[in-house]
Amino acid sequence: MNMTDFELLNEYARTRRQDLFAQLVARHVDWVHSVALRRVHDTHMAEDITQAVFLALAQNAAKLPHNTVLSAWLFGVTRCASLTAIRQEKRRRSREKEAAMIAATSQPTAAEWEQMALVLDELVARLSTPDRQAILLRFYQRQTLAEMAAALGATDEAARKRVSRALDRLRVMFARRGVPIPAAALGTTLLANAAHTASPALAHSAAAIATTAGNAQILMIAKGALTMIAIAKAKLVVVCAIAVLAAVPLALLVHHALAANPQPPARPAPAASTTRPSDNAATLYRQAFAIISENNLGAAIPDARDTTSTDPATSHLLQRAQPVTQLLHRAADMKSADWTMVYNAEGLAQFMSDLSQARTLSRLAAVRARYLFAQGQTPQAADELLAIIALARHLSAEPIVVGRMSAVGIETLAITQAAEHLPRFSRQSLDDFPARLQRLPAMHSLKQVVQGEKKYAMATFSNVPGVGATGTFRAFYDGMADAVIAPPDQFDKAWATMQQQASAAGPFATIILPAMLRVRQNDDRLSALRAMLFAAITVQRDGEAALKTAKDPFADGPFTCRKLPAGFELQSKLKINNKPATLTVGPPPTNGDK
Repeated sequence: MNMTDFELLNEYARTRRQDLFAQLVARHVDWVHSVALRRVHDTHMAEDITQAVFLALAQNAAKLPHNTVLSAWLFGVTRCASLTAIRQEKRRRSREKEAAMIAATSQPTAAEWEQMALVLDELVARLSTPDRQAILLRFYQRQTLAEMAAALGATDEAARKRVSRALDRLRVMFARRGVPIPAAALGTTLLANAAHTASPALAHSAAAIATTAGNAQILMIAKGALTMIAIAKAKLVVVCAIAVLAAVPLALLVHHALAANPQPPARPAPAASTTRPSDNAATLYRQAFAIISENNLGAAIPDARDTTSTDPATSHLLQRAQPVTQLLHRAADMKSADWTMVYNAEGLAQFMSDLSQARTLSRLAAVRARYLFAQGQTPQAADELLAIIALARHLSAEPIVVGRMSAVGIETLAITQAAEHLPRFSRQSLDDFPARLQRLPAMHSLKQVVQGEKKYAMATFSNVPGVGATGTFRAFYDGMADAVIAPPDQFDKAWATMQQQASAAGPFATIILPAMLRVRQNDDRLSALRAMLFAAITVQRDGEAALKTAKDPFADGPFTCRKLPAGFELQSKLKINNKPATLTVGPPPTNGDK
């Protein structure tokens, strides 16, 4: 019986049998060499890169996660090894000689392929993980659909659909680069040209590289490629930090992110949970995520503000999503959620997948809440909003920045929607809603979030020279944990001190610090919104005079109240970027009403 790639790799890691490694090389050497050759346009350099890639595989055979798709891992290492080799070549030769070499050795055979080859690997690298895996397995490794299905743990039909979807997206990316390729021709062209047969001598030397290690240049390329991958993993947390710095509402950021890349990253095996599955809300949420993904419900979710009680498309969507709604409410009734996050790059990828799906789930629930409000089913709509907030609180159970930012964004959406429909609430609902809201699990303190971020950063940056191992970097996190919870009147001074420490702690610290400032600002805004919602409920129930008893947590007195045509607006003394935090009760005013 033929062994899978990963079975071969595991057996090789255990026994170090050369024949097993040779089988792996035979399966992948052709397309690895083809990718390298397209990157460097030099046969000898491409052969060095190919050997370096398999050297890296041999050195890391025992370290790869159990669910790794080997072709995807090799593709990433090949690209990094190619970049390393190119940089070495630039140090040896002038720009003019290198350009001449590239021009001389690039000899595509067809005009269409000549255009495609220039950008093919770059575009494949930009595909989502599932799409990239499909392209690599089908066209680089030249697997049949049955072989693909076995590698991916899917059916033949699912593999076919995945290839078709990946080709469609790749075709669009080619078109945007000015390389229009007919859909029917793209697959045929890739099968014919994406990988060619490497020389037998290269396959033999690449198979032997595990024991011979190769020459100094090959060793340098392999080391450079692995270093680039390690740094890329380390930068994953920084990318997340940059994302939350964007000066747009989180909901809008999520909407565009999902539209651009609806497929979540591949999920590594979770760590063992300390919570029984029957008591773990995360288990139910993930069941809901699976239903949403399998039925492609996320693509059908409209903007919540476009939802009406007579919209047949929304009605049909909510009927299809009933199992999801049931799971959401069952999870909302649970006290805890254990996401079993592993504090490394793979663990963050898993949690990012959960966050992406959770934001889709919250959008779906927000549409259902608005639909119920439009039908006059206010108690049921209020239940839906409380379930959204419970989801946010459960997401924040992992004390890490990306989880906290997603949780804050989701809860903010639920609060603003609750305030918009507050005039519909009955007296009983006005009493019940705040009481039930207060019984939901609390979020971690921001100090705990920074400490969780430190735990992740230490695990991720530990192998990056001059960063993770330094006491200065660790002290930076310790100082930030205290500064982020400083009282409002002391915060500016504490943060100025942190900015000085960030400069000394290195470039990663200077990127992380603004992200943590954004976390603090969003947390303050959410605190103000929560307090304003409670104050609005008091006003709605007992009249405007009761506002005097509702204290603004960012001032010595109550919130400011402004009458609107169909409601009122509360304003806090809290200002973020010179803009006060506000909450509108009742329908938002039109431009003519403001």
